[in-house]
Amino acid sequence: IFFRALPRAAAMSAARVPVLVVTGFLGSGKTTLLNRILVDGGRRVAVIENEYAAELGVENELVDARRGATFTEVEEVGGQCICHGGLAVFARKLRDLIRHRRDRFDVVVVETTGLADPAFAQIFFVDPFLRDAVALRAIVTVVDARHVEHHLAKAVAEGCVNEAAAQIAAADVLLLNKADLVAPERATALERRLRGLNAAAPNHPCERCDVPVGPLLDEQAFALENHPAFAEGVRHLEDTGLQKEHAAHDAEVGAVVLVGRGDVQVDALRAWLAAVGGQCGDDLW
Repeated sequence: IFFRALPRAAAMSAARVPVLVVTGFLGSGKTTLLNRILVDGGRRVAVIENEYAAELGVENELVDARRGATFTEVEEVGGQCICHGGLAVFARKLRDLIRHRRDRFDVVVVETTGLADPAFAQIFFVDPFLRDAVALRAIVTVVDARHVEHHLAKAVAEGCVNEAAAQIAAADVLLLNKADLVAPERATALERRLRGLNAAAPNHPCERCDVPVGPLLDEQAFALENHPAFAEGVRHLEDTGLQKEHAAHDAEVGAVVLVGRGDVQVDALRAWLAAVGGQCGDDLW
């Protein structure tokens, strides 16, 4: 069982659209978790996908899940992070989903980019429509057990934020993914590290995000009063609207998209990817 049941007026939340936010640093396994939710969640799911690279969509990543899932469609916020220029687009797409297609889904799952600050979810408590229409279930952060120490230790430029640390601190639930790729003693040390960053969120070691997804959709884990910094951000966003300034992303992180037509020589591609991976190491996601 993932969540502690929190007292909340049942009648008040029943009419609202449940929203689950899935976040986590680049390569942590967010889309793997999303696919499990679509296949095993037993719900009609509307997906809002924030894609860092505008040239790529998430549709192709969810093709396999479509065979066994009951989800309606994917709304994409591409080319910019939700927590920066994409916030207004995100809010508009969610409002449109609820206003025009509410009868087609049971729950909304928002998958952020690997660079997103989960504080964007403050919009759920500020936007006049979303404030009454949405019930934020939980912020679920997927953590890459193999690389998270590298991400947390990385120095960031002045004015930037360590996104991996911010995502862990904001979580209501932590999934320590790829736990099978690290030694047991290292996994134990990582769990202690996560508790140091977020003592309140339950932490679940897993492999390929293989966790029971029903509780992620059924239970209520988020409570604004349990997130003092989040609540302060809500007050600030109420004053500044969508013009609130967020810490900048690390300028060293970027996206490269190669698009070509025709057949691909698979062996040559694998050799090239192996060479790039060997050269870039932990800095490639």
